[in-house]
Amino acid sequence: MELLTGRRVVDKSSESSRGKNLVEWARPMLRDQKKLHRIIDRRLEGQYPTKGALKVAMLAFKCLSHHPNPRPSMSDVVKVLEPLQDFDDVFIGPFVYVVNENGDKDTI
Repeated sequence: MELLTGRRVVDKSSESSRGKNLVEWARPMLRDQKKLHRIIDRRLEGQYPTKGALKVAMLAFKCLSHHPNPRPSMSDVVKVLEPLQDFDDVFIGPFVYVVNENGDKDTI
């Protein structure tokens, strides 16, 4: 969760004296592909493989199960995460347009 969101488990800078719990905040959005972008670390600026992020989110959701039986073992977690190191997917990052001296637009 911390790797995916870029947040600490408990955000003590939150308004409440208890802080904001990362699991309580993120769990409802982990299974919804349309909401997943809301929890991914914004400092990544969209520069991450979408399929890889979805796999990590689904793994995190399984790890956060209230019941112990559906939770994956650490060896299963490693088996899911290791292949993602070399994951080659389409990035959903923003395009940057540069206007050169001739007035032409280039995409970076």
